[in-house]
Amino acid sequence: MAAAGKVYKIAQRRQIGRLIDPKGAPMDLRRTVSRNREIFARFKAGQTVEDLSMQFGLSVGRVRTVLWDEKNRRIVSPEPFYRALRSS
Repeated sequence: MAAAGKVYKIAQRRQIGRLIDPKGAPMDLRRTVSRNREIFARFKAGQTVEDLSMQFGLSVGRVRTVLWDEKNRRIVSPEPFYRALRSS
């Protein structure tokens, strides 16, 4: 029962093409996706997690979560962007 309430609250926060962050401010989903891809690219280029957290204004834990998520997406995601990366 508690899980259903949590899912409902998350669904309430979503809007078409936008998410509401926990503080209530709207976030553009496309901007967040491109930010995450840029973080991963910079990490692969040799920047440290601490440097990335300072540059993007995120916590070290959040940057690590972004890196983990992007790594997994590059392995299994059916999206054309990630499919092209796997085939090259």
